[in-house]
Amino acid sequence: CRVWNCALALCEYLSVSSSLSFPVLNKAVLEVGCGVGLGGFVAASLGAKTVCLADCGKNTLENVSKTLERWDALVRMKEGVFADVKSRTTKWESRCGRIRLRKHLWEEDEEIVNALVEKRRKESVRHWSKTSGEDDVSLAPKMADDETFDVIILSDCLYYSSQELPLAKSLALRLKKDPTSTIVLFQTRRTTNKLVEERFRICCEAQGLEVAVEDVALEKPKRSKLNG
Repeated sequence: CRVWNCALALCEYLSVSSSLSFPVLNKAVLEVGCGVGLGGFVAASLGAKTVCLADCGKNTLENVSKTLERWDALVRMKEGVFADVKSRTTKWESRCGRIRLRKHLWEEDEEIVNALVEKRRKESVRHWSKTSGEDDVSLAPKMADDETFDVIILSDCLYYSSQELPLAKSLALRLKKDPTSTIVLFQTRRTTNKLVEERFRICCEAQGLEVAVEDVALEKPKRSKLNG
């Protein structure tokens, strides 16, 4: 597993802005494409009411579940409660229920949106994560079709043009319809993805989302030198 620079920048932004104009305190937060879940865990530490860590990969979800187990243990130690960290009723939620893991496919959210617009029943979606052709029951449960959030965070999720519209529709579906609801996306500026950014902005605006773009300079991590 690897933590990308954009995820670190996102966490720094959440930490700094928690005392300014963009608090996650007492908010329902969704981290889309969570990876190791760093952004979501930081949001929880900053006082988010609930955090949903969402991704589609089986190995990714299993890995975050182990991190959640450690999170539970640390919280209970801080509270002065020492107990078996494996006594959770489900590995997909923290004991207190503040943090949940959910399987999430942008393409399924896109189908929900399309079905609503076209006034029809939603259909099954083909996806590489469905190795058996159907949903894997061993994975984390899905979000409800109508589940929404005050704040959505994500970092480095745009790689392929085929993902742009599904992601935009997913964000629009999952964001609570409230003027204070916010999406924070950090994306690495690469020489080849300027067009990706522009197309994605257009997709988001077509879904009724207001988009503001700001460049943030990232410091390169320092490499330690070995003597000898």
